[in-house]
Amino acid sequence: MAARRNRPVLLCYDGSDRAEQAIRRSGALLDDPSAIVLYVGAGESAHTPAEDGRRLALETGFDPVSVVDDATGPVVETILAHAERHGVAAIVVGSRGLSASSSTILGSVSSRVTENARHPVLVVRPGPHTEPVWGPVFVCYDGSDAAGYAIATAGKLLARRDAILAYFLPAVDDGIVLQSTLPWPVSSAVQDRLAALDREEAGRPVRVATRGVEIARRAGLEARSLAVGEEGLAVDHEAVAWVRLTEAAAAESASCIVVGHRRSARGVSRLDSTAYGLVNHADRPVLVVPAT
Repeated sequence: MAARRNRPVLLCYDGSDRAEQAIRRSGALLDDPSAIVLYVGAGESAHTPAEDGRRLALETGFDPVSVVDDATGPVVETILAHAERHGVAAIVVGSRGLSASSSTILGSVSSRVTENARHPVLVVRPGPHTEPVWGPVFVCYDGSDAAGYAIATAGKLLARRDAILAYFLPAVDDGIVLQSTLPWPVSSAVQDRLAALDREEAGRPVRVATRGVEIARRAGLEARSLAVGEEGLAVDHEAVAWVRLTEAAAAESASCIVVGHRRSARGVSRLDSTAYGLVNHADRPVLVVPAT
């Protein structure tokens, strides 16, 4: 059995079936952690569901303690405050996605926690009992430092299993686009430079994938790469990437999808847009890892 980490996992619980499923699923995915079961509510009646959540976490394989918070402010802020206070390894929250009824601690809360947390967030949406539990980890990889950090974090958090490094193959060849803009005929020197550009473009996805596989293996994940085509993805509609990734994860019977999250002064990147799409739509748990 793996040694327990000093930092616990924060399990967000509100007594609903979705919260129960999130705890059960995270127990199968995470690597034997201690846990804090957080219940947001006031009065003596709050202690009963909090204890129910603790017992559920214990049955699932966690070493849990329960915490009741009677905060009257936004639930998201309460969750994030406890994550900071306890220095958790990750936050686990259930989600109803975009089309179901409301819940005290689930639903859109998961998106806002994911967007603002400085800790990894495992989002679990309701799914069929046929979902794989011990399938491979499906990692969305774009060669960035944020994606590399997400891989390393997944290796620390998730129970040892195989991993698939999914990377996008460009739908448009930059060399061909450049050639189409040049006056013809071109000099032999320019032709040589274009040929070199073609070779560079052709080899880039392989180099990206190889680097990702190496990072995963150093993190303790036995990994292989998988190319995902970008055909049909418009540059100004990057969020559709989550559709391709969800389909690919399902085809590989993945137990969990891992995606990095980074902020920038100019807005979100593809990986961030994809993370939000996966959190709200993916049919299996999504581990979102914020860049440090």
